[in-house]
Amino acid sequence: MSDAPSTVTVKKADGTTDIVYTTITSASSDGSQWLLRAEAAGGPTGFRSTFSVSSKSNGLGTIRVVKFYGKMPHTYTDTNSGLVKTDGFADFSATFNVPASLPSSHLAELAAQFTELMATSYSKDAISTGYAPT
Repeated sequence: MSDAPSTVTVKKADGTTDIVYTTITSASSDGSQWLLRAEAAGGPTGFRSTFSVSSKSNGLGTIRVVKFYGKMPHTYTDTNSGLVKTDGFADFSATFNVPASLPSSHLAELAAQFTELMATSYSKDAISTGYAPT
């Protein structure tokens, strides 16, 4: 288990511009979430991108259920009213069922390989186009 940092910096699609996500809450107990929000994006709080991670036992103590969730609204400024509005958002979720009986070395491989697969250009293209690689 790691301590939640106060901020996490990621790159925008241009590969150079930083986006900083700020910790809003840390996972203070089993089942609670670590919630990050892109505060510098401006606009109403509900229109800012979020990312969260939560984890809990399956009840029997044999599996840790780790859930990831993210949401990125599309915002614009209404030319008539000058108000920031949203016309939709993209969201994602992923759940990992992590057996407590597996060796830590295997779980480290699972984490390394699956996060690297999500970071490939193929995964990024699938998300940005809405189509799986053919």
